[in-house]
Amino acid sequence: MGENDEISKAPASILDQILDETFQKLENIEDFDSELISELKKVKLPGNTSTEQKLISILRGESP
Repeated sequence: MGENDEISKAPASILDQILDETFQKLENIEDFDSELISELKKVKLPGNTSTEQKLISILRGESP
């Protein structure tokens, strides 16, 4: 039960906010996967598209 208390308390930092939003989205995994992959594709990584592909592979549960 203590874990649920931690998730429900207000985020104290940007990292906590990201983690909080991620856990909320994980409750509805179908939307989370397509939305996150869509957002990752929009990210401009400076000359390193292989990093983007590795991130997408990891999020899809594939081996990087």
